[in-house]
Amino acid sequence: MHMILLSVAAALATPTSGQERADLSPEQVTRIEQSVTAAMSRLRIPAVSVAISRGDHIAWQRGFGMADLENFVPAKDTTVYRIASVSKPITAAAVMQLVEKGKIDLEAPIQQYVPAFPRKPYPIPIRSLLTHTSGIRHWKDDEEFNGTRHCAELKESLTTFQDDPLLHAPGEKFTYSTFGYVLLGLAVEQASGMRFIDYLRQSVFGPAGMRETREDSVAEMIPNRARGYGRTETGEMRNARLVDTSCRLPGGGIVSTAPDLARFLIAMQSAVLLKPETVAQMFVNKITADQWKRTFAGHPVPEGYAPPGIGFGWAIGTDKRKAAIWHGGNQQGATSIIYLLAPEKVGIVILMNLEEQGDEIKKLADQIADVLSPQPKPEP
Repeated sequence: MHMILLSVAAALATPTSGQERADLSPEQVTRIEQSVTAAMSRLRIPAVSVAISRGDHIAWQRGFGMADLENFVPAKDTTVYRIASVSKPITAAAVMQLVEKGKIDLEAPIQQYVPAFPRKPYPIPIRSLLTHTSGIRHWKDDEEFNGTRHCAELKESLTTFQDDPLLHAPGEKFTYSTFGYVLLGLAVEQASGMRFIDYLRQSVFGPAGMRETREDSVAEMIPNRARGYGRTETGEMRNARLVDTSCRLPGGGIVSTAPDLARFLIAMQSAVLLKPETVAQMFVNKITADQWKRTFAGHPVPEGYAPPGIGFGWAIGTDKRKAAIWHGGNQQGATSIIYLLAPEKVGIVILMNLEEQGDEIKKLADQIADVLSPQPKPEP
């Protein structure tokens, strides 16, 4: 293990690949690389891949560290990682495409599109699923989160949660739910007449130029796929637990590369996937102060904590950047984030092959954002 860690440290010293353009100054590149390698060294992250978009193109992309520690495979800018819940903004884009076409109604109950889902005491509108206010539960326990069940068809996933009661009435408060996004994926299937992944290939991945993005599969060969890692209770590196993500595909079952996700950010802001007014609607906070108050009722809230806004498939605002539009993901063997400075049309993608680094990856994205678009210093 010590030899492996020494090899990782050596790999951190030099980025393994990248696309050079004049968009970033040498000073900006140096500061970004320093931020990435410092985080990797401090947290002992095996591999990180980063891509930055500006306007209608990718301005910079690079890989750092080791994609596979056991076989000493360096990470590249085009290394393939699990993107975990970063799948959700992609699903939201698919839903909103069908809203634009009049095939999905945001106010309609989910059973209009997924009749196999049992009716509950309250109607569950599509809108509430997009904003995590539906009352549909999230993971029940670690055993469910680490499940290895395979779903040949997305509808098979319903048996996991369809008979469970709602946590609350839809719209009452915010409760994050991957299963809510599974229902949205099934709605896409019914409204489009296509399998969910086929719809994404045709209507999202293809138009955006996301050539390396696809469904996660534990069985198929995926070129350039990173091996995923976690840590033992004593902090030692271990291989990530086996998981089959086929039953959670719309909420966390996609693999991609940093440049592909940068292309997604570009497409979201350049009318390739959606009308500008639709994207603007997705980026507006939908959670009220009363909903947050009910969300935190009975739970201690850290002093000074301000919850992010929640749009359709996106979070709005980090602790440091109140206007950032972003979504993070954590899964077995991976942590991810996509991050937009919308007015500047600057996008940041960071993918890691180490799980449970959600707070750290968000801090790193904020640091990179400060390099690309410094915020004015507060007046004394």
